Amino acid sequence: MMFGSMLGLREPGADGGGATAGSAASGGAGAAPSAPAPSGGPRPGDNPFFCYYASLVHQQNMLQDLVRTGAYQSAILHNEADFRGKVVVDVGTGSGVLAFFAARAGAKHVYALEASGAAVHARRLLEANGLGGRITVMQCRVEDATLPEPADVIVSEPMGFMLIHERMLESFIVARQRFLKPEGGKMFPSRGDVRVTLFSDPALHAEQVAKIAFWGATDFFGMDMSPLLEAAAEDHFAQPVVGYVDPATLLSDGVASHRIDFAADDPASLQRVVVPFALTASRAALCHGIAAWFDVEFLGSTTHVTLSTGPKCPGTHWCARRRRAARTPP
Repeated sequence: MMFGSMLGLREPGADGGGATAGSAASGGAGAAPSAPAPSGGPRPGDNPFFCYYASLVHQQNMLQDLVRTGAYQSAILHNEADFRGKVVVDVGTGSGVLAFFAARAGAKHVYALEASGAAVHARRLLEANGLGGRITVMQCRVEDATLPEPADVIVSEPMGFMLIHERMLESFIVARQRFLKPEGGKMFPSRGDVRVTLFSDPALHAEQVAKIAFWGATDFFGMDMSPLLEAAAEDHFAQPVVGYVDPATLLSDGVASHRIDFAADDPASLQRVVVPFALTASRAALCHGIAAWFDVEFLGSTTHVTLSTGPKCPGTHWCARRRRAARTPP
């Protein structure tokens, strides 16, 4: 059986309702006031991710994702030729670990941009590791930063769930437009792909149906809740499920993809991402919805490194997303 449709990805902020270009990354925050608030923390009205990524608890969560951190280390250190003697910009430096890797690979100087309060922690760590003279930590938005020289390489960890969540990709691309040398400059990562396929997971579906059943109660402390049963079902099934996906639940051998080229695309192209797909089920089972994840590639001069969050790869803190079909039979 063939299933065809289009998956439209539009995060809050695409229409001006939330984060915009320059918002927080999974490794740090790409945008914030050009000067800190009097308390040293975010100002009222700042993107909530600024508070989130200022916390060492959340920085630890990302650092201890060894698939993520190891992929960046391999991509940078195994492409030393792209970093030795070069000027590097780290967008959303967070704890400073990517700037640290760049310096270890021989970068002449690294400008580590971080909007959140994590900039204070990054500066302390890098100075303690003897890199204060080669890495400049700047607590500012990408849009507000002023650098004394163009960059040869821009590194960042701008990925959120399904790649685009948190709207950091725009900041990564804005940094390219503002700072990267027009000829020969490198983006690490270089490109990303959103992947989509079908899944069948009776246990997940039964779990959601059981939650919705609450609204079928006709005597909840004397109140009939059933008039909201249909609306509750729509709400439940509209919410994506974030978690690890068992490869055994995948229903199709095919995968639909949408590529974002960090070295060439414009920020405006990310405001609405559409992934058309026509996928054929490879076995007989009820299709409970679509599973989505992402891959990014580091196209270095010496070697290429791929970081995948797919179901058949080691787990990461990004997990994967499943969007369920609301009208699937039980």
